[in-house]
Amino acid sequence: MRRFAYCKVVLTTSLVWVLVDVFLLLYFSECNKCDDRKDRSLLPALRGVMRVDYGDVSSRKDLREALKCKPFSWYLENIYPDSQIPRRYYSLGEIRNVETNQCVDNMGRKENEKVGFFNCHGMGGNQVFSYTADKEIRTDDLCLDVSRLNGPVVMLKCHHMKGNQLFEYDAERLTLLHVNSNQCLDMPSEEDKMVPTLRDCNGSRAQQWLLRNMTLSA
Repeated sequence: MRRFAYCKVVLTTSLVWVLVDVFLLLYFSECNKCDDRKDRSLLPALRGVMRVDYGDVSSRKDLREALKCKPFSWYLENIYPDSQIPRRYYSLGEIRNVETNQCVDNMGRKENEKVGFFNCHGMGGNQVFSYTADKEIRTDDLCLDVSRLNGPVVMLKCHHMKGNQLFEYDAERLTLLHVNSNQCLDMPSEEDKMVPTLRDCNGSRAQQWLLRNMTLSA
Protein backbone atom coordinates (compact mmCIF):
# COMPACT_ATOMS: atom_id res chain seq x y z
CA MET A 1 0.00 0.00 0.00
CA ARG A 2 2.83 2.41 0.83
CA ARG A 3 4.44 1.74 -2.51
CA PHE A 4 1.18 2.43 -4.33
CA ALA A 5 0.68 5.63 -2.35
CA TYR A 6 4.20 6.76 -3.20
CA CYS A 7 3.51 6.09 -6.86
CA LYS A 8 0.59 8.47 -6.59
CA VAL A 9 2.87 11.12 -5.09
CA VAL A 10 5.38 10.68 -7.91
CA LEU A 11 2.61 11.00 -10.47
CA THR A 12 1.10 14.10 -8.92
CA THR A 13 4.40 15.92 -8.33
CA SER A 14 6.34 15.18 -11.49
CA LEU A 15 4.40 13.34 -14.18
CA VAL A 16 1.95 16.23 -14.23
CA TRP A 17 4.76 18.35 -15.68
CA VAL A 18 5.79 15.68 -18.14
CA LEU A 19 2.23 15.64 -19.50
CA VAL A 20 1.37 19.31 -19.01
CA ASP A 21 1.68 20.26 -22.69
CA VAL A 22 -0.75 17.50 -23.68
CA PHE A 23 -3.30 18.50 -21.06
CA LEU A 24 -3.12 22.21 -21.85
CA LEU A 25 -3.36 21.68 -25.59
CA LEU A 26 -6.45 19.56 -25.14
CA TYR A 27 -7.88 21.97 -22.57
CA PHE A 28 -7.53 24.85 -25.04
CA SER A 29 -9.20 22.71 -27.69
CA GLU A 30 -12.21 22.12 -25.45
CA CYS A 31 -12.36 25.64 -24.02
CA ASN A 32 -12.51 27.16 -27.49
CA LYS A 33 -15.94 25.53 -27.73
CA CYS A 34 -17.18 26.46 -24.24
CA ASP A 35 -19.64 29.25 -23.50
CA ASP A 36 -18.65 29.76 -19.88
CA ARG A 37 -16.90 33.13 -19.57
CA LYS A 38 -15.29 32.05 -16.32
CA ASP A 39 -13.63 29.10 -18.07
CA ARG A 40 -12.49 31.28 -20.94
CA SER A 41 -10.98 33.81 -18.53
CA LEU A 42 -8.40 31.20 -17.53
CA LEU A 43 -6.89 30.94 -21.00
CA PRO A 44 -4.33 33.80 -20.82
CA ALA A 45 -2.89 32.47 -17.54
CA LEU A 46 -2.74 28.90 -18.78
CA ARG A 47 -0.99 29.95 -21.97
CA GLY A 48 1.70 31.43 -19.74
CA VAL A 49 2.03 28.11 -17.91
CA MET A 50 2.80 26.39 -21.21
CA ARG A 51 5.96 28.51 -21.51
CA VAL A 52 7.30 27.74 -18.01
CA ASP A 53 10.67 25.97 -17.98
CA TYR A 54 10.07 23.27 -15.38
CA GLY A 55 13.60 21.84 -15.65
CA ASP A 56 14.88 18.31 -15.98
CA VAL A 57 12.34 15.73 -14.75
CA SER A 58 14.19 12.68 -16.08
CA SER A 59 15.05 11.45 -12.55
CA ARG A 60 11.39 11.57 -11.58
CA LYS A 61 10.46 9.62 -14.70
CA ASP A 62 13.15 7.04 -13.87
CA LEU A 63 11.75 6.71 -10.35
CA ARG A 64 8.26 6.25 -11.75
CA GLU A 65 9.54 3.41 -13.92
CA ALA A 66 11.48 1.82 -11.05
CA LEU A 67 8.34 1.82 -8.89
CA LYS A 68 6.35 0.35 -11.78
CA CYS A 69 3.67 3.01 -11.55
CA LYS A 70 0.85 2.52 -14.01
CA PRO A 71 1.07 4.60 -17.22
CA PHE A 72 -1.29 7.43 -18.06
CA SER A 73 -2.86 5.23 -20.75
CA TRP A 74 -4.02 2.88 -17.97
CA TYR A 75 -5.89 5.78 -16.38
CA LEU A 76 -7.57 6.63 -19.68
CA GLU A 77 -8.56 3.05 -20.40
CA ASN A 78 -9.73 2.07 -16.91
CA ILE A 79 -10.73 5.22 -15.04
CA TYR A 80 -11.78 7.65 -17.77
CA PRO A 81 -12.63 5.60 -20.87
CA ASP A 82 -14.99 8.30 -22.21
CA SER A 83 -12.17 10.82 -22.56
CA GLN A 84 -11.58 12.30 -26.03
CA ILE A 85 -7.81 12.22 -25.43
CA PRO A 86 -6.34 9.82 -28.02
CA ARG A 87 -4.63 6.91 -26.31
CA ARG A 88 -1.99 6.25 -28.96
CA TYR A 89 -0.66 8.79 -31.43
CA TYR A 90 2.41 9.72 -33.45
CA SER A 91 2.02 13.46 -32.96
CA LEU A 92 -0.12 15.90 -31.02
CA GLY A 93 -0.25 19.61 -31.77
CA GLU A 94 -0.16 21.81 -34.85
CA ILE A 95 0.14 20.66 -38.46
CA ARG A 96 2.15 23.38 -40.22
CA ASN A 97 2.51 23.81 -43.98
CA VAL A 98 6.13 24.34 -45.06
CA GLU A 99 5.33 26.64 -48.00
CA THR A 100 2.88 29.02 -46.31
CA ASN A 101 3.94 28.56 -42.67
CA GLN A 102 0.24 28.33 -41.81
CA CYS A 103 -1.59 25.61 -39.90
CA VAL A 104 -4.52 23.28 -40.31
CA ASP A 105 -7.33 24.70 -38.13
CA ASN A 106 -10.75 23.29 -37.30
CA MET A 107 -12.07 26.88 -37.08
CA GLY A 108 -14.56 25.76 -34.44
CA ARG A 109 -16.55 24.05 -37.15
CA LYS A 110 -18.77 21.02 -36.64
CA GLU A 111 -19.12 17.56 -38.12
CA ASN A 112 -19.44 17.39 -41.91
CA GLU A 113 -17.89 20.84 -42.41
CA LYS A 114 -14.60 21.59 -44.15
CA VAL A 115 -11.42 21.78 -42.12
CA GLY A 116 -9.79 25.20 -42.20
CA PHE A 117 -6.37 26.79 -42.66
CA PHE A 118 -5.10 29.77 -40.69
CA ASN A 119 -2.03 31.57 -39.36
CA CYS A 120 -0.25 29.42 -36.76
CA HIS A 121 -0.66 30.93 -33.28
CA GLY A 122 1.00 28.30 -31.06
CA MET A 123 -1.83 28.40 -28.54
CA GLY A 124 -3.33 24.98 -29.23
CA GLY A 125 -7.10 25.18 -29.34
CA ASN A 126 -8.51 24.80 -32.83
CA GLN A 127 -5.04 23.94 -34.15
CA VAL A 128 -4.56 20.86 -31.97
CA PHE A 129 -4.60 17.74 -34.13
CA SER A 130 -3.38 14.26 -33.36
CA TYR A 131 -1.96 11.91 -35.95
CA THR A 132 -3.10 8.71 -34.33
CA ALA A 133 -1.76 5.16 -34.32
CA ASP A 134 -4.64 4.35 -36.69
CA LYS A 135 -3.16 6.96 -39.06
CA GLU A 136 -6.08 9.33 -38.71
CA ILE A 137 -5.77 13.10 -38.49
CA ARG A 138 -8.01 13.83 -35.55
CA THR A 139 -9.41 16.87 -33.77
CA ASP A 140 -11.45 15.89 -30.72
CA ASP A 141 -13.72 13.07 -31.97
CA LEU A 142 -13.64 14.21 -35.61
CA CYS A 143 -11.25 12.97 -38.30
CA LEU A 144 -10.21 14.46 -41.63
CA ASP A 145 -12.16 12.58 -44.29
CA VAL A 146 -11.94 12.75 -48.09
CA SER A 147 -14.46 10.88 -50.22
CA ARG A 148 -13.35 11.84 -53.74
CA LEU A 149 -10.39 13.05 -55.78
CA ASN A 150 -9.23 16.61 -55.09
CA GLY A 151 -11.29 16.82 -51.91
CA PRO A 152 -12.96 18.52 -50.19
CA VAL A 153 -11.33 17.71 -46.85
CA VAL A 154 -14.12 17.54 -44.29
CA MET A 155 -14.36 16.56 -40.63
CA LEU A 156 -16.44 13.47 -39.85
CA LYS A 157 -16.80 11.26 -36.79
CA CYS A 158 -13.75 9.00 -36.47
CA HIS A 159 -14.81 5.47 -37.42
CA HIS A 160 -11.42 3.69 -37.05
CA MET A 161 -12.04 1.72 -40.25
CA LYS A 162 -9.33 3.50 -42.26
CA GLY A 163 -10.86 4.05 -45.73
CA ASN A 164 -11.48 7.75 -46.38
CA GLN A 165 -9.80 8.68 -43.08
CA LEU A 166 -6.46 6.95 -43.67
CA PHE A 167 -3.40 9.19 -44.12
CA GLU A 168 0.21 8.01 -44.41
CA TYR A 169 2.79 10.48 -43.10
CA ASP A 170 6.26 10.28 -44.66
CA ALA A 171 8.66 11.74 -42.10
CA GLU A 172 11.41 12.18 -44.72
CA ARG A 173 9.35 13.77 -47.49
CA LEU A 174 7.05 15.45 -44.92
CA THR A 175 3.99 14.45 -46.95
CA LEU A 176 0.54 13.34 -45.84
CA LEU A 177 -0.74 10.84 -48.39
CA HIS A 178 -4.47 10.15 -48.47
CA VAL A 179 -4.29 6.45 -49.23
CA ASN A 180 -7.70 5.95 -50.88
CA SER A 181 -7.18 8.70 -53.44
CA ASN A 182 -3.38 8.36 -53.65
CA GLN A 183 -3.20 12.17 -53.43
CA CYS A 184 -1.31 14.42 -51.02
CA LEU A 185 -2.64 17.00 -48.62
CA ASP A 186 -1.84 20.38 -50.17
CA MET A 187 -2.11 24.07 -49.31
CA PRO A 188 -5.40 25.81 -50.22
CA SER A 189 -6.27 26.66 -53.79
CA GLU A 190 -6.77 30.18 -55.14
CA GLU A 191 -10.52 29.55 -55.18
CA ASP A 192 -10.69 28.95 -51.42
CA LYS A 193 -7.66 30.16 -49.47
CA MET A 194 -9.03 29.03 -46.11
CA VAL A 195 -9.35 25.30 -46.82
CA PRO A 196 -6.51 22.79 -47.49
CA THR A 197 -7.04 20.48 -50.44
CA LEU A 198 -5.81 17.27 -52.06
CA ARG A 199 -3.73 17.19 -55.23
CA ASP A 200 -1.61 14.66 -57.09
CA CYS A 201 1.65 14.25 -55.18
CA ASN A 202 4.44 16.35 -56.74
CA GLY A 203 7.07 16.78 -54.02
CA SER A 204 6.53 20.53 -53.69
CA ARG A 205 6.84 22.51 -50.45
CA ALA A 206 3.11 23.14 -50.66
CA GLN A 207 2.63 19.43 -49.89
CA GLN A 208 5.08 19.32 -46.99
CA TRP A 209 3.80 19.39 -43.44
CA LEU A 210 5.52 19.66 -40.06
CA LEU A 211 3.76 17.70 -37.33
CA ARG A 212 4.23 18.92 -33.77
CA ASN A 213 5.78 16.53 -31.22
CA MET A 214 6.36 13.83 -33.84
CA THR A 215 7.53 10.44 -32.57
CA LEU A 216 8.58 7.28 -34.40
CA SER A 217 6.22 5.04 -32.46
CA ALA A 218 2.78 5.26 -30.92
